[in-house]
Amino acid sequence: MKPFKVYTVVAALLILGVAASLHLVWDEAETAGQFARSASAVSSIQKRIKRPVPRRLSIDNVDRVSADMRYLQKSDSIILLEEIYELGEQLLYEDRLALYEWIRITATDEETLYLKDEVLNQLERQETFPEEYAAQLSDMALDQSLDSDLRGYMLQHLRLNYGVFTDFQKAFVLDTCYEALKESGNDAGGTALINLTEFIKKGLNIDTELVREAAYNLAFEQYESVANRVTAIQCCVELGVTGIRGQLQEIIEDDTAPFGLKLSARAAFKELEGVY
Repeated sequence: MKPFKVYTVVAALLILGVAASLHLVWDEAETAGQFARSASAVSSIQKRIKRPVPRRLSIDNVDRVSADMRYLQKSDSIILLEEIYELGEQLLYEDRLALYEWIRITATDEETLYLKDEVLNQLERQETFPEEYAAQLSDMALDQSLDSDLRGYMLQHLRLNYGVFTDFQKAFVLDTCYEALKESGNDAGGTALINLTEFIKKGLNIDTELVREAAYNLAFEQYESVANRVTAIQCCVELGVTGIRGQLQEIIEDDTAPFGLKLSARAAFKELEGVY
């Protein structure tokens, strides 16, 4: 081989080596940057634990769409939403605990409820599903000092992520649903009923008679919330609760019954008749 060719090959190898080194340095810098951005976002949200997002005035009643800026009218909330999206998918355990704490102690209204739901979604997007997730959400779901709608969200997320939990965590989640099912007059009891009804439909080993009884009691307790009664009537139909056509007819013929409740009763009555 001529000297010129040797030098050319050596130079090419040196260039490739430098390029590889620069690529490695760039990857390390990019990774470090990602961690730095995540740490910065968590730090910002941690500061808001001491300075919670203030309670908002009611905003326009618009349809919820994922990440729709029309829904978040306040600049502070939009900034916080952006910080939530910057958290990344490799959050440390202590950072995740800070986020649970933020969810727990920040005042909950229609707007902050949306933000808290997005935090839960971000936690669910972690590369490794958080091992403490089921216990943290179960604890908040049963905490009666928390906002009822927030507790309902906790129960909903537990159901939606049931498949990724360990057997021990699944049993823990079911116990949480059974406990919340005992409540009335709030969103937690109604959501627990939905959860257990869905689990029964999927063939899980659930106390079906207990859930049927709870659905019946929620559906036809006149002092129960309309939302829970509507939910419970549909669950009665799905669970095959018998002997309810008379009660449904009473609701349909009751001129003082809320429109939504009458509509649900009429739909259930027709479904039981097989008229659809």
